[in-house]
Amino acid sequence: MNRLFLGFLHIIFAILYLNTFAYAADFVYNNHERRDPFVPPYLKDQVEKKPKDVSTKTIVDFSSITLQAVVYDPTGESAVIINGQIMKINDETDFFVIKDIMRDGAVVEVLGERKVFKLREEKNNINDEE
Repeated sequence: MNRLFLGFLHIIFAILYLNTFAYAADFVYNNHERRDPFVPPYLKDQVEKKPKDVSTKTIVDFSSITLQAVVYDPTGESAVIINGQIMKINDETDFFVIKDIMRDGAVVEVLGERKVFKLREEKNNINDEE
């Protein structure tokens, strides 16, 4: 009897647990006019809730992108850390895409414009792609 009851409870909890995922895509975070804790402060201006329309933004701002580390693997499993986020080739955020990873840098594309970020640069670590 106890095993049957526990099995029944497990089934009920599993149904309730899976049901919560059905509504997860519909959830919209309401920040109540405060800083969104899911967006880092240095990306606040770039990730505001704007439609992803390329024609609305004419100036590409690379200054908020900081290359922090490169893990290079010639077999294709390379990764970079940009703004504290681990990313691989073709990973994208709301405003940029990682196009290539080299031994000492990465190619980042924002709205069709590409820049090469080098790891060992003194200043802003931004160079035009060659």
